[in-house]
Amino acid sequence: MNQSFGDLFISYFISYSFIICLFLMFFYTFKNPAKSFWLGRRWMFDEQNEPSKAIIKQYKIVSVIGMVITAIIFIIITVKLFCN
Repeated sequence: MNQSFGDLFISYFISYSFIICLFLMFFYTFKNPAKSFWLGRRWMFDEQNEPSKAIIKQYKIVSVIGMVITAIIFIIITVKLFCN
């Protein structure tokens, strides 16, 4: 099925915007794992303690995996765009 240029532009623009936001979120989590741990959780505790070293390590590992996966998806979308 033939899609118009406008439809393709909008779909790729939305895809790129979503992927870039995801990548930036993972990058922020990698750079500031303690701060990202508290996002959305501050209301559950009276005082703010430091997360354990294991939690910080887990957040860093997950953020690196997320950055790699989003980079791969970004490359796949770019190849798909230019090979059509």
